Amino acid sequence: MNSFISRRYIAVACLSLVLLGARSSSGQGAPHLFDVVTDLPSATVGSFVLCPSRQFIDKALETGIEKNSFVFYAATLQSKGKDTCTVRNLAGSEFEVPNELVVWLGDTPEKVEAGDILLTWWQSGSGMQRAMVVGGSSEEPVVRYLDVDLENPSGVGKREDKLRPNSFVKLEMPWQVGSSVAHTAARPQRVGQLIWLDKDSVIVREFAGRLKKYPRKDVTPIPIVPELSVGDAAQAQLFGSLKPVTVESVDEKIGRVFCTYQFGRTEKQKAFPFGEITQEIQPK
Repeated sequence: MNSFISRRYIAVACLSLVLLGARSSSGQGAPHLFDVVTDLPSATVGSFVLCPSRQFIDKALETGIEKNSFVFYAATLQSKGKDTCTVRNLAGSEFEVPNELVVWLGDTPEKVEAGDILLTWWQSGSGMQRAMVVGGSSEEPVVRYLDVDLENPSGVGKREDKLRPNSFVKLEMPWQVGSSVAHTAARPQRVGQLIWLDKDSVIVREFAGRLKKYPRKDVTPIPIVPELSVGDAAQAQLFGSLKPVTVESVDEKIGRVFCTYQFGRTEKQKAFPFGEITQEIQPK
């Protein structure tokens, strides 16, 4: 009996040491999900960022990145280091996050106007969103969110929302964090939203919130504002992959391209958001 207890005690002690080592291996309690070297040199303490909650990160560490979805919520940056930073979510809780999962929204007022595409969060709800400016002021623009279906039964796709000051960044350039890229080396070509990148690699958030890391050479930027006309053959993101579509009309005021596409033997219609539709991209 004593021998059994001793063996059980040793096993429990060894397991505790392994778990302790895993938790402390990052040095600050926020292990990296990806093997990358990260920093936030430009981010200012007190500014808005977007990142997953710590529960998402811990669950992914426990069960595997590929089995988990990630929602990026609004928070404010409290402190930053070379590998991790501390954020405070809008409910007031503070936690550490690896830098590669932090999207900075800047800290200087952006001059924006109707037609601009912004990266922000759903401010009457939650979660990272791209949005088109349809009114309001440069400091507090009124927007329509793009990363929600126009015909969503809740009506949110057609609703307008006012953004608070300094809670957004303008999307203007290819390879900008928050814009979309196509993984053109994949078959079919998958679409993801850029979360982090360096000269060699990218981390993207794909369909259903899955995070993936790819060689940068294997992805191609999707234009933030497409150059498409009625009748054009194009490709649009549908269920996470680029699918062939035909342009029926373009509404530049709300950032949508209305298209038809084949779904099996049925022709369907859909309004695709700017940033997720493009002219044909050749596979790599």
